[in-house]
Amino acid sequence: MPAGRAAILSKPNVINPGLALLQNSTLWLDASDMAQGAQWVRNKGTGGRALDARLGSVGSAQVVGGVLKLPGITGNYASVPDSAALDITDDIEIVAKITVGSISTNQEIVTKWATGQWSYTLRIESANLVIYFSSNGSGVDATYSIAHGLSIGDTVWIKGSRVRSSGLITLSKAADSASEPTSWTTLGSVTGGTLATFVGTAPLRLGQDGNVNFPFTGSIHRAIVRNSIGGTPVLDVNFATATTLATSFTESSSNAATVTINSTFGVDTNDPLTLTHSNTNYLYLPGTAGNVASTPDSTALDLTGDLELVCRFAPADATPVANMRLISKRPDASSGNYEMYVGTTGTMGFAVGSGASVESSAADLRGDGVARWWKVTYTNGGSNVANFYTADDQPTEPTSWTQLGAANRAYGAFGPANTSPLFIGSIGTTLNPFSGNIFRAIVRNGIGGTAVFDADFTTNTNQNSFIESSSNGATVTINRSTSGRKAAMVTRPVWLFGTDDYMEIPNNPAINFNNTSFTAMVVTRGFGTPGAFQHIFAHEGGSVFEGWSLIYEGAARALRFHVGDGVDNATNNTTIPTLTAGAATLVAGVWNESDGTAKTYHGVTLIDSDTSTPGAMGNIAATLPLRLGWQAYGTGTYADVEILGAAVFPTALTSVEIGQIASYLGVL
Repeated sequence: MPAGRAAILSKPNVINPGLALLQNSTLWLDASDMAQGAQWVRNKGTGGRALDARLGSVGSAQVVGGVLKLPGITGNYASVPDSAALDITDDIEIVAKITVGSISTNQEIVTKWATGQWSYTLRIESANLVIYFSSNGSGVDATYSIAHGLSIGDTVWIKGSRVRSSGLITLSKAADSASEPTSWTTLGSVTGGTLATFVGTAPLRLGQDGNVNFPFTGSIHRAIVRNSIGGTPVLDVNFATATTLATSFTESSSNAATVTINSTFGVDTNDPLTLTHSNTNYLYLPGTAGNVASTPDSTALDLTGDLELVCRFAPADATPVANMRLISKRPDASSGNYEMYVGTTGTMGFAVGSGASVESSAADLRGDGVARWWKVTYTNGGSNVANFYTADDQPTEPTSWTQLGAANRAYGAFGPANTSPLFIGSIGTTLNPFSGNIFRAIVRNGIGGTAVFDADFTTNTNQNSFIESSSNGATVTINRSTSGRKAAMVTRPVWLFGTDDYMEIPNNPAINFNNTSFTAMVVTRGFGTPGAFQHIFAHEGGSVFEGWSLIYEGAARALRFHVGDGVDNATNNTTIPTLTAGAATLVAGVWNESDGTAKTYHGVTLIDSDTSTPGAMGNIAATLPLRLGWQAYGTGTYADVEILGAAVFPTALTSVEIGQIASYLGVL
């Protein structure tokens, strides 16, 4: 990677012109700020309404950033078991802090409501806030509905209360605040029925009712239920107290009920590959043919005596359907020198010679995605014994190991030396591919002997090849398939695209422009040669030439910036310099309404300018979502790039300002 590139998005804690520009953008998404494995990220721009960015066309319920993110898809909600504390028959108060993601459908917020078990529910019905009560579990006996006045992106507190003796039902809201408000705006009140609320057996749910109806879109920050008006909570679900990606936690009232996060993905699987990261680099392998690291054959790697293989890795599946190779010097499945693999029952496998293999007598069931160290030692000649060991994950090679069962006898000695490269992640480039993360792989000539191969992926940032750190200094090449998921070095929590993957942000006035200038900017890390029309950043309408897009196109890596209102449009098509695969690149499209120019930038370099009639561009108001990695209208291929950051500005940035941002992000 070129000098300075590795520091991209590792920003200084000072305000400089580049940071100030980003903070004043309408939209600023930054991959370095993504929570580990998070399904959603938060807009950081201050020039417009806050937006929720959804990874893919669908999402799943997840606790991220101290809130419960909900995609509006059935099966995604939080639940609390039924209990006597929640069986409130008289006065009740229901409070929630929410961020609105949609107001076009009915959506449950706090509900104890299922067929034959109706009790109470607070929800949004399009433009109205509504509360219901049932006295018999199947009919509505008291209800109130009133316009809420909310818009998409609003974060507010809402409250519904009922005084049973008088039948008074009140609905209120309050502005966003860190703690529960003491001052409320009453939306309205009505006198309803006075029957006792039904004591049902349905669990209390946040974000969906018990009949899998009316899923909520947006965020739930907190939900409180009181068995009186203004009294002590019998439920206080505060997602700020839950850890990121928690699947359950204990709510904060004296009842200390367990809150369970229920998640399911929709029928659409267009979700980017969100890769976990904790300041440790690693080689990601998707478990498909063609994705493997390799090192050429050499005398140093042609071992025929005692040896030791060591690997630090995290399998995507700890008990895979088929064996997954970690280290292999075999040209095919029936011959070779040596190899180490993950067995189908979680055992460690080892093979020498012409396919002879043996597995540990005990499994290492640490779980899917859990990192660990494995080691196999082999004594050649006479006993031909292989011993298997495991150790907890740690940054450096362990000095203390636990044996996986008793010593295991291999079936034969080495075969003749072969000319096969050494592969990390499969046999050859196609057989038994590994799925998961590999941090380090070591081969030693002799048990505890000198390393003849030591590929430490935690210290590597290069996406193509690097020199391993043993005395042999061999070149390790990262091979990527031509389709589907692809191998990559992971150096931060990133999004990798290339096969039905994209990031989506719902359409919003903050990212629409009517007779105004604007700038669209994205920082990417490209890998292979782009295909036709790889949209890396696009906000387009329901017909051709509506909205704007930044596109990589074809083998020549042409960069196209298109902007149009359906009639007038300007398009730049320019061949940009050959890019180093894996190097970070800033590209930007600038529309200047005052002089009618569309400009395209590669880094700080203006590479094309197209002039239209000043002021001729009308309403560039796309009706479809904004997407990174794919377009929302027409045809095109998914972009095989890593998205590091993206920003939209409600102004035409100058070349100086683009340079300030590029300098700040380290991508000059």
